Amino acid sequence: YTILSALGIFKSPKLKSLLDQKLKRNIQIDAISTLIFHTFIACFSFLINSYYPVILLTAPSFIAQYATHILASSQHNVEIGNANKYTQLSASVSMSLPLFLRAFYWNMNFHSEHHLAPSVPHYNLSRLHQALKSSHSTKENLNIQSLVSEMKGNYVKN
Repeated sequence: YTILSALGIFKSPKLKSLLDQKLKRNIQIDAISTLIFHTFIACFSFLINSYYPVILLTAPSFIAQYATHILASSQHNVEIGNANKYTQLSASVSMSLPLFLRAFYWNMNFHSEHHLAPSVPHYNLSRLHQALKSSHSTKENLNIQSLVSEMKGNYVKN
């Protein structure tokens, strides 16, 4: 997805129709920046003849964070559903998790809320979630799934 985003390719027709040119450009710049960073780390490692930079800076993104990556990717790559515009609430998923997993995942199961208000501390995301669920203006765009539904693959991917 990072390479496709860097090339300006968005696979979901609904997502393509909802993103304006400025937002597409911002997504493309973020993806290009990520690719440049990891390419630089790989080249630097090659130049100094050491794999430590790759092991310390690039590998954890792909290995050590696998469990959170699975959760995060299922919460980001979602279909917009019935929403009529692209927002952080309509394009990400909040997930119901057991308390011990919520603690392990730093309450990032409230992912839509995190994207909507990134300055809210992790321990207040559940309160923000409840406030959004009770608000008529945001309730229709809030996507909520269960962990079981995520594990079975019942969520709609981008």
